[in-house]
This record gives sequence, C-alpha cells and structure tokens, in this order.
Amino acid sequence: MIGAYQAQEFEPYGRGHVAAHPGKVQLQIKKSSTLEHGIPLVKAIKDISLHENSKKEHWHKRKNVTNNCIEELYVKETTVVWSRGGNEESRKVIKTVTVDSAVQQALWCTFTLPDSLSDVEQKSNTLDMIGHKEHGICIVESGCVNVFTDEGKDYISTLPFQVSGAWVIKNGLMFERTVTHREMANSKRVSPLPVLFTMLHPLDELAPVISKSAGGMNASKVQFVTSHSHQIVFTSEDPSLAVLYDTVHGVHSIWKIRRAKLEEGFSASGMDLMGSLPVQSAATTPLPGHSHSSSSSLSRVTFSSLSPSSSMSPFRSHPSRVNSPASRSISSPSLTQSASLNQMQSPSVASNSLYRFQTPSPGVRSPACLSRTPVTHNTTLWNDTCAEAGEPLTPDVCLEQVWTDLGITGGRRHSGRASKVFITTDLREQQYLCYLIPTEKQLRCLKFEESNDRSQLIFGTAQTIPARDAGPLETLNMMVVLDPGSNLVLYTGTTQVNSIHVPGIPLATPSTSLSYPPVPDSPAQGPFSSSRPPSAMDTGFEEEVNLLSPVPTEFNESSQLLDGSLAEELSSWQFPSIIAGIKDPVENQFTVELANGQLFHTGLPELAESPLVRLCLKAVSQVLPRDVGIQVLVKWYAVRNAAGIVSSQSEWTKFVKCMFNLMGYDAGKLALTKKYNMDSSASPVMTTKKARTSDHGTEEDWQYLLSSDHHKLSQNTHIYSLGVEEPIPLQSPSLSCHTVGTADVQALLFSHIPAVMFALHLAYENAKLNRLLSEELKSIATVLHQLSRDLKCEAYIDHYCRDFPHLFNVLQERSQFSPENLQKMHRPQFFSVNPPSIYRWLYQVLKGAEPDVFPYLQNVTLSVRNIVILFTVLCTNSGQEPDKEKYLKKIAAAGHRPTSTNVSLSKSFAGSSQASISTNILQLMTELGITFESIENLPLGVALPLREAIYHGRETPPSTLPEEAYQLIGREDLAKQVHCEHTPYTAPPGSHETSAKNVREDEDGMNNLDKELLRLRFNEDHRIQEVRKLLRSSKPVKIMLTQKPEVSDHDFIEEQSRHLYSICIRTMALPLGRGMFTLSTYHPVVTETLPIPKLCLTGRVPPRNTTIDLSHIETPANMNVWPQFHNGVAAGLKIANSSQVDSTWIIYNKPKSNELTNEHAGFLMALGLNGHLSNLATMNVHDYLCRGHDMTGVGLLLGIAAAK
Repeated sequence: MIGAYQAQEFEPYGRGHVAAHPGKVQLQIKKSSTLEHGIPLVKAIKDISLHENSKKEHWHKRKNVTNNCIEELYVKETTVVWSRGGNEESRKVIKTVTVDSAVQQALWCTFTLPDSLSDVEQKSNTLDMIGHKEHGICIVESGCVNVFTDEGKDYISTLPFQVSGAWVIKNGLMFERTVTHREMANSKRVSPLPVLFTMLHPLDELAPVISKSAGGMNASKVQFVTSHSHQIVFTSEDPSLAVLYDTVHGVHSIWKIRRAKLEEGFSASGMDLMGSLPVQSAATTPLPGHSHSSSSSLSRVTFSSLSPSSSMSPFRSHPSRVNSPASRSISSPSLTQSASLNQMQSPSVASNSLYRFQTPSPGVRSPACLSRTPVTHNTTLWNDTCAEAGEPLTPDVCLEQVWTDLGITGGRRHSGRASKVFITTDLREQQYLCYLIPTEKQLRCLKFEESNDRSQLIFGTAQTIPARDAGPLETLNMMVVLDPGSNLVLYTGTTQVNSIHVPGIPLATPSTSLSYPPVPDSPAQGPFSSSRPPSAMDTGFEEEVNLLSPVPTEFNESSQLLDGSLAEELSSWQFPSIIAGIKDPVENQFTVELANGQLFHTGLPELAESPLVRLCLKAVSQVLPRDVGIQVLVKWYAVRNAAGIVSSQSEWTKFVKCMFNLMGYDAGKLALTKKYNMDSSASPVMTTKKARTSDHGTEEDWQYLLSSDHHKLSQNTHIYSLGVEEPIPLQSPSLSCHTVGTADVQALLFSHIPAVMFALHLAYENAKLNRLLSEELKSIATVLHQLSRDLKCEAYIDHYCRDFPHLFNVLQERSQFSPENLQKMHRPQFFSVNPPSIYRWLYQVLKGAEPDVFPYLQNVTLSVRNIVILFTVLCTNSGQEPDKEKYLKKIAAAGHRPTSTNVSLSKSFAGSSQASISTNILQLMTELGITFESIENLPLGVALPLREAIYHGRETPPSTLPEEAYQLIGREDLAKQVHCEHTPYTAPPGSHETSAKNVREDEDGMNNLDKELLRLRFNEDHRIQEVRKLLRSSKPVKIMLTQKPEVSDHDFIEEQSRHLYSICIRTMALPLGRGMFTLSTYHPVVTETLPIPKLCLTGRVPPRNTTIDLSHIETPANMNVWPQFHNGVAAGLKIANSSQVDSTWIIYNKPKSNELTNEHAGFLMALGLNGHLSNLATMNVHDYLCRGHDMTGVGLLLGIAAAK
C-alpha cells in the first residue's frame, strides 16, 4: 500500500476571493437617443431562468509550465477569478472578471497572433501558426465570448447562436452549437446548419468545421459536421485530438484536428475547384468561368445592413483574415433556416456573422477598437432575390477520423457517454487515451503512438479497468483510480501499482461503520495491540486498510443485493465520508471528494529524490523489455513509499536492497546488504535506548562489542588505516559455512542481470561527468563491484578497483550464483567484454588515437553523449560534420529497434569552412542544450577545453551565432540585440512624446550614454552610474541642516544659504569633469539642437523641498559667468570629431531668445576644440562679433584659433 501525504481540507482560493469581491456593479447611464430601447428588456429576460442552477460554482486547475506554478480558474455566477501560485499564502490573483450575464464556461486558451500579413497567408497542414502566442482565459456567455490575456489585452466577439460547450484546441477554440427543438425533431438527426465551429483568432468570426470520415472501399467522405448526434467529449492540444460520442449508436470515436485543405472545403460544399458561388451580389461581377446554377445545395440568404451606430459594435462586419480569391468561394452548408433559428436562440445577435462582408481587411487589429455597446440587427430572408450578399465562410479546421470503439460495444447495449477523458503516460513513456464510462464503471485505456514518420497516430486495442473515477498524475507518469469499492488505486498505464492510503480523512467508511461503530468521546480500543508500531496506531489507517482489503465485509455482501445507483445513494447518506470522486489532478497532487461534499487535498511522493537513484532507474528501465521495466519501477515505488513504515535508511540503501531482491539475491545473507542493515540498526533513530542497570561498565560489555557483526565487518578497514602489515583474517559469523544464500532463478530480473549491470555501468560513467555526484560514485561502484564478481567479469572488477582502491580489500565471499545459474542468464549483444570508460575514451581522442565506439542510453546518459560529440569535433579539427555513428552507439532493449543518435549538427557546420573551431563548438553546445551551469558541473579537466572555446569566442564573436550562444559566452548585449531583431516592437501611443519630454526635463548632459548597453555589457560594474551621479549639476542639491532651538528663522536661512554657497563652489567645478567624462560620445542629429544642461545653483530642504538660493548672503560678482561658460564647453566637447557639422546647424543652436548666453559662448569654443568651428561661414562669424557679447567673442576667437 502506497502512503500518500497527509490530507488537508481543501477550499478553492477563488471562493474566499469572491466572498470579498463586490460582484456585479450596475452603472447608472443616462438615457441617450443613440441607445436601443429593447436592449435592457432583452438583458433582463436573459437573466431569468425557470431552472434552478444547482451548479453555482466550479473550478479547475492546471500546471503553468512557463511560470512553473499551479493556476486556478474559479467561476461563480457572473464572476471569474484567475489565480496563480502555490498554497494560499503565496497565491496571486491575476485577473478578476465580472460579466453581464451568467458565465456558461471559463477555460484557458492560447492564440497565435500573426506579426504580419505574410504570416497569415502561410498555412500548413497542422494548426501551427507563425507569430507570437497570447495566453489567457476565455469566458463564454449566452451571447458573446470574452478573451482576456495575461498581457492585459481583452477581446470580445459576439456569438450568432447559443453555445452548448467550448473546447480548447491548438491555437484556438472550438464551439458546439446548441441544437433547437425543431432540429431534434428531425428524424434524420441532421441540422441545416453546422454544429461545430472554430475560432483561430479572438476577433475572427466563427468558421464551420468539416469532417473526413472513412467510407466504404477505403474511400473517405468529406462534409460539414451537421449531425447533432455527435457530441464533443474531449479535446487536447498536444496531440491535437478530439473525442466524439455518437448518441445514436452509443460509440466513441477519436478524430485528428488539423487544418482544412482548400480542396476539402470545396468537396464539403459540393463544388469542385472551378465551382460557382451560391450567392452573388447584384453589385458584384461574377468571376470568369463561374456559373449560377440553382441546383446548388446552398441557399441564398441576404441580410440588411447594420443599424447606424457611433461606435463599432462587437459584431464585426469586416473580414479578420486575408483570404485568397480561391478560398473565398468555399461556402458553408444550407442556411435556409438560419434567420429563424438564430432569432429563437439569441434575440440580440444577428445570424449574419456566418458571412464575411466583402470589405477591405482592417490590417492590424486592436482590442481598443471594439465597443461593448450592443447593436441590433434586422434579418430578412429572401428566397429568390437578394439585396446584399456576403462572402461564404471558409472552414479552417478539419476533423479526420482515426479510431472508433466499435470493437468494444459491438453487439451490446449502449454503454453511455464518457464522463471524463484524459491522456496519460506510463513509466516507459507510452501514451494512453483514457475515457471513463460511469454506467459501466469502467475506465477504458487506449494505447497510441506516433508512426515512424510522425505523420499519423496509431491506436491499439482498448483495455478496461474497473473504476468510478480517475485522474492523471503527470509528474509521476501514473494515474489515480477510484475503484467500484471506493478504494484509491494507483496505476501506470494499465499496470496496477498498489492501493493508496490517505491519512487524515475522516473515519466514517462503509466497512468500519458497520464493524466498529464510533463511540463519542471514547478512546480507540479493540483492534489495536501494544506490539504495533506507532505509525500503525492511527485509527484511520486501520479502518482504511479494512476498506481496501480484498476480503469482502458484511457491507459488501449486502450491497450486492442493491441496485448500483441506489447503493451509491445509500452509501452517501449512511456513510458521508466515503470517497465519491477525484478532482483537480495536477502534477503529483489531487483532491478527494467525499460523499458529503467535503474536499481533501493530498498528493503522492515522487519516484525518487536522489539524483543518482533517478539516473539508475532510468538506465535500468531503458535496457529492459517494456513490461519488465514497468514492473521494476512499480515494485521500487511500492517499496520506497510503503504506508505505515518509518525507516532511517537512505534512498540509495532502499534501492540497492530492492534491486538485489529483484535480481534473485538472498539479500538477508549478502554481506553488502547486511552492512546496510547494521549501519541502519546502529542509527539512534531506529534503536530504542534502554535504562541502564549500572553506571559502571563490565568486561562483558567490551567482549560484546568485539563479537558484534558490525565490528567484524569494519575492522579490516581500520587495520589498514593503522598501517598493520598483515591484517587479521576476517571471519564474520554471517559468512560461516552455512550462511551463504541461494539465488532465486525465478526472480524478475534474474535473466537480465548482465543487462542491468551494463546499464548501471553506463550510469556510473555518466555520473563521473557531474561533480555534484562525485560523493555518490563510491556507492554505485561498490554495487557494480559485487555484480561483476558474481558474473566473473574480471575486466570490470579491475576497472572499479582502479577507480576506488579500497575495493581490493573487500572480503571475497562465495557467490550465491552457481555456474549453472550463470548459464541461464542472458547476455545482450550490447554487453561488452571490456567496460566502457569515458576517461579512457577522452585520453585516446586527445592523444590522436582512434577511439572506440562509446555506448549511450537515449535521454539518460546525456552528459556522455554531449562530451563525446564535442571532443570529437574539437580533436578532429576537420571543419566537416563528424560521423556520429562512428563514435556513438545507442543502446536499446531486446525487441526495440535502435535508431540513430537523433543529434543533428547540420546547423553548426553550415558554411563552417571559414569558421573557427571555437565558433563550431559554441554553435554545437547551443544545439545540444549545454548551458554555463552544466559546464560548471563538469570536472575541471573535461571543462577546460570548452571554457577555452568560450573565452576565444567572447572577444570577437561572429554575428551569425544564435541568442543562446551569446548568453553562453556572457555577451548579454549581443543576445539582447538578436532577441530584438526577431521580436517586433510596437511603441505604445504617446510614448515618443513622453520620452522626448522626459529627456528635456531630466537632461544632465550625460543622457547620450547607452545605459542599457552598459548594463548588458558590464552587468556587474556600477561605476558608470556612480560617476554620473557625482557629475550631475542640473538638479538642486539637498540642504541637510537641523535648526537649533536658540537659532532664529532668519539666522537659520542665512546659515542654509552659506552652506549652499560652499556646495555651489563644488557644483561650479563639475562641468570640467563632465567634459572629460563625455568626450566625443555624441553624434548630433541635424534636426535637433544640442541640449546644454542647466547649471543649477539652488538647493532644496527636505521633506517639504523648500527652495533655497544665494539671495540671502553676499556672493562675489559674476560668480557664475565662467562656470556657465565651462558648462557650455563641456556640452560641446561630447560631439565626436567624426560628426558632420555645418554652418547651418551651428546657427540652428542659437538661443531661442536671440540673446547670446555664456553657455552658447562655451559651445562655440568647444566646436573649435573639436575642429568643427572652421565650417562656420565668415558672415556668421561677423554677425557673432557684431553682437558685442564679451564671452561670445572670447569663445569664438579662441575656437577659431584652435580649429586652425
């Protein structure tokens, strides 16, 4: 039995948030002539329902891979709460949305919005699209659908019909139309309109869905989905699948969701590629070669124009996508009754959204252009003539049938619709599609996998599991199942792992309620004894064991006489704590729902926590047959997480014991495992201290220690450490004549011991390349040494002893395997006589010798694979792509076809004839997914050549490297540049004006320094920012003085002014330093003037920021004349010598007041120092000198002299 985590009573986070939420707030809007008078009445009618909504709230959770957290979407009436995080203390509300009408459905969705019109036209056979992804939530109301993204955008689109359900597909949504009573009365069960529609953009109009089903004689039939007997049960994004249920035949079918082809759209409309449009506008010229036959199955429907409105309504009257002329001729099925049907379904929405009016495309779509003001429409049906024609909708999605469960239900009664469908994966990465049939209490698991070319999915036969409810646990590759007896059982695929014990759930279970009636306020007595461990004294554990017991109790026998539904009702009434369902399975956690409605949240432990154990488990399961590998993982999980067992043994110790037992060893008589037992028995956690009878020791105590097994097994190591030449012969009682165990030849892994040993050896070599596992190598080497001795593999024994010399001194005990047992073992073809050594391979390739082919396990020994490929490229130095099959060999289990290495180096060596070795290594490390952290974990000698390649590539990296390569070499500036080149930037409205205004206001003469580039290039160096703060002279300085009690206000103001004067002396010297700091760092723009920072000689007194100046004290006359002149010189010196400066631009920089200033005089002198003043025309020089401004004359003459 598997022990789960302690159950905690669960309450959705959104419930508490909604309790404090104000809810729906109706704003009072003044009546206006533009508002429609019938809209308030329509809204009031929508809120009235004759049926009480018993499902007042619902929620669901999911794992957000991008943010690595758990999200919750909670819905109650008209409010939706979208939260994200861990527990309640760390959760964060992303959005809270309150809509006008009751929320029918809320779900997460993802849209791919194209960056340009060319991206719209590029369509593939799949639903993959080019553009940036928008993640958010979709809220379905009775008349519209709202989409809110996590970036703050929102979209609204009206629905032309009532929706019975919305489903998430890849890069879009699928809607199922509600079938009216008139359509239900149709004996053919075929609607005149499609029942399935899709939306691949939040502003797109709904497009009908076509289906491609297998017909007779291997023929396929393409048509619109008009049969209302097919209902959607489940959809998935990856793989892109949909599960449909046929209410007539009572069968489930699986359909592949893909993009519809052009010819399929014509075929569904009953037309060929040269067919005609069923509807032609009087103002539109028909396309050449198109006929107007009235035999088409498509009716002619026209609609009146939209009513005038000052703002655009949510109902879009323009196409949202770019369509080719050929695609516009595809039409939807018969629309004869569309007007009447839509009027019955939604009085406020017109049915003309099934057509796109032929108006120009709006181009870029913005959610801000939409208005929530309803607009009424008048729909008119004309049979023979039309006043205005719309463009037929193009089907975007096709459902292609891939599987039907006729083989299960053939010849039997209808089993009913599935209540839950999900996709799960077993421990060997085999995928299953599971659907729960509540009437049969069965969970049907359908195995599927991709074909070799990955173009289609291949489904096998379905297997059944008795279940009332189930849910997948993605991180464990398992699923939790609630069997008909209300017991929780853990499965991986169709293999049962074990029962689950959930501590913390109340005790009122069926078996315990009849056998042991609870007595209030009395301690638990009766079935417990004092010899039980403390963990077993939990009453909940004892009573749940009775419930999970396969032995039927009185309740189980009596319940067989009751009907299934009646028994469930009685159980929920008499036993309110019986488990009724499983909700919200996320990662390894799930919620248990009791019959009385209580919710308890719990989870299951991981498969392994130790990195070494995880590596060994993956390696062992990879080389074993699929069924055997799953059984090994299942048994290990049951041993590690057994309920009611508290042990101080490490995870590695448990793993070693489990593996030796599965391989047929008598672990109780093996010296290696006995050593683990004695080490754990000596632990203070396991040993109970007894009361001493005497405070003084005796001779018998010392003799007892000398005769203990622990002393006899460890004394050999201590003797060698003391330097004794001849060790005392070790004769442990556990190794005496009759204590040698006998191997079990019927064990699960007995015949696979050589394959297990080789897999562990490859994991051992891979662990050598991780410095974080260096302390664990000794443990796995000891186990491999034991296996190699028992299998008589002398080369392997020598290999491990050379790595760890202490293994030479391990006691040579007699093997439990006889020669006859060794012959029964199967040695696979990949088992080599000489052990593969990664260090030996590196030595050979660095020496220039021809290395051996190194074996590796796919997705397990990735470090070995990466190092072999990198050093092959590094040492061959040929500039050509190396032959991977020459250096790497993939290991596969028996019955599995070995494939190639699946590592493409074409990008790294594309045009690499001129590229250096370091460039090839950088590109190759990027393709292999190697990061700087993974290089840090490599041993120093292995990482040194890679670090040298990074060092040489950091100085002068080529411009062709990807973004990840720049991040690897520490050039975040170039990585950011590459990222900006691939990401389109759209500035928000008014950002340019705001930024220009801020530049003028915050100008300090050093804004031309690229702070972002400096932050990327020198992200740990803040000296530039500090120097800029020290040289800033454009802002008032702070005056931090405290007024003493005996000082008057007038005297204190004078004291502040004197303090300001002392600071201003420093401020007036700052332009000299700023001129040196910003020398030649600016290239002027001919349409902009050179900003000259202000020399501020005032101060501010916090906290009120009162302005203090020098007017209260006497200062030298013309004190700021030369500092202002130097301020202009510093501003002009930042102009680079290579800049293009002419006479027109110099005159353009004159003060606007037409009065010459000291700063402009210094600016002219700086132009002369830069050599640009020689470009000033002679007439302009004469004009400056005629002004009679002394400082201008000085600066101009000195500048002209310096320029010449």
